[in-house]
Amino acid sequence: MTDLFSDLKQHTAASHQALESTFPFNTMLKPESFSTQSYTDNLMILASFHQYVAQKMKQNPQTKDLEALLQSCATVEAIVRDLDQLGIPSPAQHFDAGLASDNMADMVAAAYVWMGSSMGAKILHHWLQQNDYDHLPTHYYAHMRTLGRQWRPFMERAQTLAEQHSISQPRCVDSANALFNELIAGAGRCTPHDR
Repeated sequence: MTDLFSDLKQHTAASHQALESTFPFNTMLKPESFSTQSYTDNLMILASFHQYVAQKMKQNPQTKDLEALLQSCATVEAIVRDLDQLGIPSPAQHFDAGLASDNMADMVAAAYVWMGSSMGAKILHHWLQQNDYDHLPTHYYAHMRTLGRQWRPFMERAQTLAEQHSISQPRCVDSANALFNELIAGAGRCTPHDR
């Protein structure tokens, strides 16, 4: 098995870049286009992703250790709390990337995208704190910032599961890209010209 995480990073880079250049994600770190509405839209899309992955993980008892590293309940609670404070009582937006909960390649891909989203959280959380956005709730970004510290244990556990289940790396990459594409589709339902 070639290095799973190098493969994932290399072959999802274009999808990741496409997501970051799509509204509302492209407003982060840009005061000229950032707004409370774009922040709310951003959180709604991410909430749908986290809820989807958390549900898939719960359906597979073999991902219990992985799920613990993702802190799925705490993550979902943090983002729901932020949305509630922003006046969004039900963050559920349609999200379906076609992942199978009983396929370990899909579950490793989902965990990879989840943990990857924690990596930029430190920068985003700091930016929100330093740029007079105190009126915005940031429980989600504060939580994800700390979750990023679990990257190494996550990689070790995910690699072990990948080897134990002889996962298909191409499927893992395809599933990670499917998640990015579904995030982009959710972003496409937000209209920047209305903001």
